[in-house]
Amino acid sequence: MNNSSINLPSSVSALRAALKVAIEHYQGSPVKNENKLNETTAVALGFQNYDQLAALLDGPGEVETYAIDFDYTGGQQMIINGIRIDNDLVHDGVLAYTVSDRLERISDIRMFIGEAQRDSKRSSGVLLMQADLDTLLASEEEYVLEAYGTSGFIAADLDPERFNKTCDEMIEAASEYYNKQIGELTKTGKLIADAFTYYGADAVSDLYENELVLIKEDRLADDKLPLGMPVYPYKGTVPEGYVAAYTGSFGEYVPITLFDE
Repeated sequence: MNNSSINLPSSVSALRAALKVAIEHYQGSPVKNENKLNETTAVALGFQNYDQLAALLDGPGEVETYAIDFDYTGGQQMIINGIRIDNDLVHDGVLAYTVSDRLERISDIRMFIGEAQRDSKRSSGVLLMQADLDTLLASEEEYVLEAYGTSGFIAADLDPERFNKTCDEMIEAASEYYNKQIGELTKTGKLIADAFTYYGADAVSDLYENELVLIKEDRLADDKLPLGMPVYPYKGTVPEGYVAAYTGSFGEYVPITLFDE
């Protein structure tokens, strides 16, 4: 077995959830005694009792995790803390994780396990699929992060530190990719004389062609257009279905209407 494919618990909460799943699997019934589960977690980590472990856990407090979602309309996009990321970046190898519906994946994996158990040639992957299923069953999140092309899930309620770290890495990698596609935005090129804010039709001055990007028009319904979301090069015209935008002073894209549109 390849150890690199095993996702070991990296936090106390994740270990506690894993122990809960293991105990329930062994005894065939739900764990109802939370105190015994706490004591079991403490002993597994080398403490004499849960009081010693709790003294360490009380310090930093709970981690506030990022909000994630998936937009199935249009080009299919992941949404991480309001930042939209094309799911194509996962298929193209830019990102290692995608956002998945937890209940749908539980249903899928149960089906895959059943098929593999009926086919001896595919039975070698059952243990990995069962581990993934245990993780998903231990979580209560609507959406989770799923490793693409391999096994492994990260749930915010099971491993908040790793979840947030992975979200940060995804946002950074996507932003770098989009920035690379656009190139450096500078106040160079043709000065645009007649431009207006898309929403209020207020005049905007001192805009240059080389500082503009294109945003899909259906994104304008979003509450904000943060830097790092999918953008495309502006090449002198605005194609149908797109809106031109520039970088605002508060770290967001500001959509505009050009006079000749």
